[in-house]
Amino acid sequence: LSAWAARQPVAPALRPQLVPGLLGGLAGAALIALTGYLAPPALQQLAATVSMPALARVLYGGVTEELLMRWGAMTFFAWLFWRVFQRRAAAGAGVMVAAIAVAALGFGIGHLPAAATLLGQLTPGVIVYVVLGNATFGFIAGALYWKVGLEAAIIAHMGAHTVLLLSGF
Repeated sequence: LSAWAARQPVAPALRPQLVPGLLGGLAGAALIALTGYLAPPALQQLAATVSMPALARVLYGGVTEELLMRWGAMTFFAWLFWRVFQRRAAAGAGVMVAAIAVAALGFGIGHLPAAATLLGQLTPGVIVYVVLGNATFGFIAGALYWKVGLEAAIIAHMGAHTVLLLSGF
């Protein structure tokens, strides 16, 4: 993004983000596909009947959610935890892992309104599945954002949705 904003070639800046992002997307898609069989029956039935447009899934999930949750929330929590607990020149691993965890849980919780709208009510099983399932991918995306860059998290999110769409999920 900084290369694009500075009107410099984007490809050289994006190259180091691609492989980690694609691997994160494959890991996320595999995780979602494998845990899909553990979903509460109401969610399994819903998945068979409700489908979001492919472009919306890939772009909203990949770009918007990553900007909000990783660049926005995770960065804020990393700064807050660093400011409150550490105050060294740079945030340490503990601060970053805590920021990833809080942002990932927020990411999971952020999916509950859609689940409630689609299902009509939230059971404890649905709440646990939606929050933990999405938070798990949030950990993957958070780790990518921290160690590689925001673009890697975006690529992973878009990649996970693309793989799931192509495999019928």
